[in-house]
Amino acid sequence: MVDPEHVIKLVDLVEGDTVLDLGCSSGDYSIIASRIVTRYGKVITIDSHKNSIEELQIRIKGENIDNLSPIVTDFTKGIPLSNGSVDIVLMFNVFHGLVYNDELKPIIQELRRVMKKGARLSILEFKKGIEGKGPPESVRLSKGQIMKIMLQYGFVHYRTLVAGHYHLLMSFII
Repeated sequence: MVDPEHVIKLVDLVEGDTVLDLGCSSGDYSIIASRIVTRYGKVITIDSHKNSIEELQIRIKGENIDNLSPIVTDFTKGIPLSNGSVDIVLMFNVFHGLVYNDELKPIIQELRRVMKKGARLSILEFKKGIEGKGPPESVRLSKGQIMKIMLQYGFVHYRTLVAGHYHLLMSFII
């Protein structure tokens, strides 16, 4: 569907970044990000599904990754990180669900707390109007809908890129 290596390159991570991956699932993006930020940076992954985090922990150990910290928690109830500690947040294929379930407001409040001034939030979502993969069309959000939501929360649009046939990557700055 989408190439994780390609998507992470579009995010423009650099050595030393602190990355937060919300809803990390199997951690494919997080593992790639951990290589880019090197030992001078770190990647924190959060997912509410214990099985996903356990699988990721096995991969971390098997690949000898020491800058990736997986956390099992329901991030709709809070993000267990310090204020102003994150350079880049990844929300890949989860934003639509948060909007659909009316869970976005507390998460955005928490993101504003943990993100450094000038930090970026990168949202990867399935394009609206392209069928075949991903969530139902009724749950998907258009580029304009995502833009409107993020601007309402005080984020500034940084850029929008096509990340594959089915996906858009939208980045915002706080």
